[in-house]
Amino acid sequence: MISGVVFDMDGVMFDTERLNCDVWLEVYRADGVPVTREVLIAFAGMTAESTAVLMTERYGGGHDYRALDRLAEQQVARRLQAEGVPLKPGLLPLLAYLREREYRVALATSNVESVAGAALELAGVKSAFHATVFGDSIARSKPSPDIYLAAAAALGLPPGHCMALEDAPAGIRAAHAAGLYPVMVPDQIQPDDTIRPLLFALVPTLNDVPALLEKHNV
Repeated sequence: MISGVVFDMDGVMFDTERLNCDVWLEVYRADGVPVTREVLIAFAGMTAESTAVLMTERYGGGHDYRALDRLAEQQVARRLQAEGVPLKPGLLPLLAYLREREYRVALATSNVESVAGAALELAGVKSAFHATVFGDSIARSKPSPDIYLAAAAALGLPPGHCMALEDAPAGIRAAHAAGLYPVMVPDQIQPDDTIRPLLFALVPTLNDVPALLEKHNV
C-alpha cells in the first residue's frame, strides 16, 4: 500500500529546469568556465556541493564554483520573484487529490532551503506538504538515497510505502536505492536503458499519477 508521495521540485512540480540551466550557463561562462548545457542537464538533481566537486574534476580548480552557484541561486530567486513560479501540468489537481485522500506528502529537493522554500511560498503550495527535506540539510546528494530516506522518515512511513516523483536520473537512482516506488515524469531527460529497469512507472505528466496510485492500492 502506498500511503505517501514524495516530490522532487525543479522539473517535476515547477517548470524551472530550463531557467536554472540558462542562469547557470550565463554565470559560469561569465567566469570563464566552458560548461555546456548537456553537462548541466546531466548534473540535474544533485546538490550544489556535489555539482561543485564534479565541476572541479571536469574543468579544474581555478574557479570558486560554490560562489558561482550562490550567485546563480540569487539570480534564479530574483527571476521567480519577478515573473512567478511556472507550475508543471497537473500539479495542483494532484495535490488536491492527495489531500482529499489523506496521503502523506513530502518534498525532497536538492535545491537549498532559501531558494526552494521561497519558491514553495510564491507558488502557494507550501501548506500541501507535511514534510520538506532540502539539499543543504543532507550529507550526501542524489543519487545517494539519503534525501529519500529522510523524507520517508519525516512522514513517519517506511520507504516501501512511498512513491517518489522524479524527472532526473540521479533522483530515480536515489529513490530506488532508498526503497521507494520511483515514478519518472521526464522533463529535459528521457530514461535510458540504465534507468528504465529502476522505474515503477514512466508517465508523461503529473495528471497520470492518481491512476497509478489507484491501480496499485486496489
